[in-house]
Amino acid sequence: MSASAKRFYSLLASLALLVGAVIIYSSYIVPLFGTVEDLRGQVSGAQGQLQQLNSISQNMANLSSEYSSSSSTQNTLSAILPTRGEAPTIVNQLQGLAASNNITLSSVSLQYLPISFSPAGSIIQAVGGISLSVQGSGGYGAVNDFLDALGDNIRIFDLSSVTVSAVPPSGAQKSAAPLLNFNASINTYYQIPASSTATSTE
Repeated sequence: MSASAKRFYSLLASLALLVGAVIIYSSYIVPLFGTVEDLRGQVSGAQGQLQQLNSISQNMANLSSEYSSSSSTQNTLSAILPTRGEAPTIVNQLQGLAASNNITLSSVSLQYLPISFSPAGSIIQAVGGISLSVQGSGGYGAVNDFLDALGDNIRIFDLSSVTVSAVPPSGAQKSAAPLLNFNASINTYYQIPASSTATSTE
């Protein structure tokens, strides 16, 4: 085969490869560009949705935290200032404090005080008060501990006055530690729900 024929066939082969490359590029590569762009658009949209979901999730977490904090605050407020002035509950608390401080209660009397209405916009609509007269006896240290426990109790027990008198020893008690009788005046308070205040003022 002559050199010119070889160059001719070589040129034809190169041309065939070039045409094949163009056909492959136009048939397979070019369509992929559109697919890639579509995928990029989908990824971008998915990222936007993910950001929105993350934002919503964070907002929900913030709301949950605020609700939990508000609920905790309300529970604490209800323990300090209950929504009812139930006499049995008050007496039970006093008996529990007395028993834990070696105090013997002889009597507990209650008297409900006038309702005090709160200013407009207050979180507490109105407050009721109960005056307690508590009589009991115990040792000097026990009486002091009982009175301190009243002040430390989560429910408000406001000690307004207390009188103390010694119990004269007699018989076998002469060698024992002296006992004290006390009479304490205590005020405690409770919330009145808005529905109750609305009914009472109509």
